[in-house]
Amino acid sequence: MASSSSSNATAPFYASIGPVLTRYEADLDNATLTAKQTLDLELDIQYAWRHPALPIFYVAISNGGPGKTGNENRIVSCRIDEASGQISLFGPARDVPWRPLHLSLDKESKHLLVAYNNPSGVTVHKIDADGSIGERVPQSDDIDVGIFGHQVMVTPDGDAAILVCRGYDAENGEDEKPGALKVYGLKNGVLSPRASIEPNGGLGFGARHLDYHPTKPWLFLGVERQSELHVFQLEGGSVRPDALHRLSTLAGPNNGPARQAMSGIHCHPNGKVVYVSNRAYGASQSVLGGEAPEGEDTIAVFAINPETGEPTPIQHAPTHGHLPRTFSIDASGRMLVAANSEPTTKVTPEGGARETPLGLVTFKVADDGTLTETGMMTFPEKDQRLFWAGFL
Repeated sequence: MASSSSSNATAPFYASIGPVLTRYEADLDNATLTAKQTLDLELDIQYAWRHPALPIFYVAISNGGPGKTGNENRIVSCRIDEASGQISLFGPARDVPWRPLHLSLDKESKHLLVAYNNPSGVTVHKIDADGSIGERVPQSDDIDVGIFGHQVMVTPDGDAAILVCRGYDAENGEDEKPGALKVYGLKNGVLSPRASIEPNGGLGFGARHLDYHPTKPWLFLGVERQSELHVFQLEGGSVRPDALHRLSTLAGPNNGPARQAMSGIHCHPNGKVVYVSNRAYGASQSVLGGEAPEGEDTIAVFAINPETGEPTPIQHAPTHGHLPRTFSIDASGRMLVAANSEPTTKVTPEGGARETPLGLVTFKVADDGTLTETGMMTFPEKDQRLFWAGFL
């Protein structure tokens, strides 16, 4: 992601509702947002990633979503006007074979890697000199893409890529499908098999998203289906198979009716703290709206031991909404924004109810990494998902 100087008072922030991307100006000192522009990308926005050297970012779009496969799937690029901040489509759109769930650049920003969940897969596309998306790079048929790929990230040294595969819970008479970290060598945009990290054969290992420590060889992994945070050691262009640390992302045991599932994970730029979002689902995770039980819809804050990498929970900040699927920290580390991704009616154990529309929750980040809420922007008129949001 592109960096912004800690001396800057503002930074661009983006959030998507359905196919519409809104550009905000974030006031970093006061941790507030002001809407500046909208851009309709025609298909629902899944994820976005910034070019580190050019005023361009890449967006995965699809008419698919949770419980819906979709038959129009593309990756597109957007240009940022460096004087005004206005965003516009740039270069050719590229059709991709399935719903693209995540995308990221390699270390040299010469290739764009795209992850797919159904079917699980990964593709690699050239980035042309002007930053536009080029042709797809052919890959070997021998690549193991696991089950339900959810994210693809290049390692800090740049010579490997990791496809994070979530698997599936046992349900409807079907056995559990294992999760894994599929580690590939990466050279000139070509992937090669390197390792598969799957503790206990991948059972009880519903891996969703990872982030790397900014200076130490540690990989922080959010394990969705078990609501856990795992820490792995990076070594020799791969990942040691046994986790260094493993702990719950929740403030307490999940004894209620909600299905808990962690979502996003991000390290603070200073490497002292890692954040995880927790989500409390209702009976069906693919139905938009309806009712859901109260549970932990929070941003969990963990202090990182600088010698061992061990995380210690220090805060669980509520988002006051439903399913904070995505959140982001600005590059200076002063502001965090969480996105409650779906509208619902939250039902308490006593039978009470409260309406929770889509919303962006803003937090100021203290020196120790803890969060102080500064406001909430809600969208009660919207009946689509707020699927992605982030500083770029």
